Amino acid sequence: MNRKDLVETIAQQAGLSAAQADAALTAFVAGVTDAVASGDRVAVAGFGTFEPRERSARTGRNPQTGQPIEKVSEDTDRDYWMSAEEAVEYGLISRVVNNLDELED
Repeated sequence: MNRKDLVETIAQQAGLSAAQADAALTAFVAGVTDAVASGDRVAVAGFGTFEPRERSARTGRNPQTGQPIEKVSEDTDRDYWMSAEEAVEYGLISRVVNNLDELED
């Protein structure tokens, strides 16, 4: 299932328009992203738990030469989370919904 399919399912099951369902999904993703980015743990009963994780340093190997490669900066310095505003700028979400009134068509 991709994002479009999920939006259609939400719209159908919740009795919303596609635009409202997209806004609701966008708000959910942005809320979880912001919470995890700030270090919080988000638990949604029956769905899943989202929390920040740190990876320990490890040594990889170059497949062509077999030489060890330190993977510290690639694994631990990368920030997988962005703010809701950054997600809009990047194009992951269309807009940020701050309250229910913004879901009206």
